[in-house]
Amino acid sequence: MAIQLKELISNLLNVHGDWHISILENWDQIVGYLSKYTYVCSIKNDTIFLGVFESVWMQELFLMSDNLIDSINDFIGSEKIKHVRLKLMPKRVQRKMKEKAVTVCYKSRLALRLTDTQELALSTIKDEELKKFLVNFLERSLQN
Repeated sequence: MAIQLKELISNLLNVHGDWHISILENWDQIVGYLSKYTYVCSIKNDTIFLGVFESVWMQELFLMSDNLIDSINDFIGSEKIKHVRLKLMPKRVQRKMKEKAVTVCYKSRLALRLTDTQELALSTIKDEELKKFLVNFLERSLQN
């Protein structure tokens, strides 16, 4: 039985309704056609960090940053995001994204990617509090 990664993260972190996860899961809906040229790297405090595939789109997104902020905040229903930071991604990352058709996961709470071994180990633990602690520990260790 296959479980989608976003469902696993939501279950492990017990964050149903968390606006960070909501932005990540609904990025295509929030920005529409711009999702072909961007992805969410991370969200820290009131800043969203976006990876951009082409320099032309980076300039365009910079000019549209106020509209992006408004779209994101309208979607989540509150003024959580105040800044957008853009980063041009190297060609090798772009190729990897296109080949695998998945969101690049950086060291952030939003996009923690568990290996098969980690998922298996967590599935054997029955204590939910312990699972949450272990996932948080993994997140902190990846951020350093």
